[in-house]
Amino acid sequence: MARKKEKVFWGNLEPGSLIRIADIKILICIILYNTNKSFTADEITNIIRYENIATYFDIAQAIEELERDKNIVLGENGEYNLTENGIIIAKELNNDIPFTVRESALKSANYEILLQKRLKDNKIEIIPDEDKYIVKISMLENEKEIMGISIRVSSEDEAKKVKHHFLQDPTGIYNMNFRKLLGIFQED
Repeated sequence: MARKKEKVFWGNLEPGSLIRIADIKILICIILYNTNKSFTADEITNIIRYENIATYFDIAQAIEELERDKNIVLGENGEYNLTENGIIIAKELNNDIPFTVRESALKSANYEILLQKRLKDNKIEIIPDEDKYIVKISMLENEKEIMGISIRVSSEDEAKKVKHHFLQDPTGIYNMNFRKLLGIFQED
């Protein structure tokens, strides 16, 4: 009697995700090559995990092996850069990774770059306050505060949500508050 085929899921991974360390290593090289940016191990992990492309432990192993094999090198700032070998891997093995996986990873990488820029342009602190939390947001221009907002929330999860939502559109939040405070109303 034939066995019924079942979908196999690897933890929280989606079907079509990468489960071979070799494929994850190629993807990391592709990300570093195509973004032309250095990333920390945590940022690489975040990029690949945004879309559930691979597991945390597999990503960590891939980074370790890439570094050991001198395909990537850790810079003084804690960010990984491609070596000549890594560039060759990215160029020649690019098509070994499914197009949709590459596109998802590069989209996540661009999002990570945007988040890092927004975190640089804005200071966000989550401060415990008795049984609540204060989220203090400072919008910066040339490292000087141009607007600050503080909000008190009930839990650390709510504080993290406030931070997340702010980082989705800090300029929009700034513009909305600026217009309201100055009495500038948008024409319909």
